Amino acid sequence: VARQRNAKGCYIERGAHPKEKEISQWLHVHEESEFAFGEVATAQVQVATQFNKCDSNCKDALCKDVIGGVDEIREACANLVAGLPPSFREDVRADAESIAIVCMRACPGVPWVTLRLEIVQYNACWRWHQDAYVGRAIVSYVGPGTYTAEDQAVRWDRLHEETNESSVPHESVKQMETNSVLIMKGDSWPNICGKGLVHKSPAVYGTNPPKRLILKVDLNTFQPQLDFEDGSDEDGEEEEDYDEDQTSIHGDENKMALKRLASSEGFKTAKAWKVRRR
Repeated sequence: VARQRNAKGCYIERGAHPKEKEISQWLHVHEESEFAFGEVATAQVQVATQFNKCDSNCKDALCKDVIGGVDEIREACANLVAGLPPSFREDVRADAESIAIVCMRACPGVPWVTLRLEIVQYNACWRWHQDAYVGRAIVSYVGPGTYTAEDQAVRWDRLHEETNESSVPHESVKQMETNSVLIMKGDSWPNICGKGLVHKSPAVYGTNPPKRLILKVDLNTFQPQLDFEDGSDEDGEEEEDYDEDQTSIHGDENKMALKRLASSEGFKTAKAWKVRRR
């Protein structure tokens, strides 16, 4: 489904995570503020030398020029979860590995795969937006899931408003269930029809929103800088700074606003982007 040109993404519903209790207990004693921008751990793998714009049937030898593969992904996922409790470490590792491999196969030739584990509570992107990178898979192991919208439901003239909640009617919002795997296309997905999937962080109210433990697997055309290394922002080519939760509120509202303006207008005819599988 993700390879279809006019699909903006797909999702898989899996029910509650079998280690939901253990993950919740761990979250209870950890705060988003303990980690730079909430990032518990990150890992990267360069899996190809170039970003090819060909489809999956391309016969060009350059499209097969792969650097990293399954072994490198496996090692990166082991490093990603090294700091998690043993009670659910292997579950998250295996999940990250399988999702990363699925993403690589869905869009072959993308040179960089970046994996992140994040605690998200206050530091989230509440506005409807689209992403500029190639693609992302996102899982909320605990806590509410991402909000998404079909192109035909979006009021494009309102998407650029500072508070753009009204750009998607309430009845058109699709929320991912906890532990669902959502694969989203970004603007740079090859041969995408229009731009990326419109989405946002889940709406939460009050002064104490629920914590979420999130896994993100990103496909990038260039090497993104890892925030935790030096506390700097990931500007680059606006890779994932328009995204669902990675868009960090760094105390610079002008920069934050710029990140979130990678939105397209007028895509009224895209077909359904989602698929459900149990």
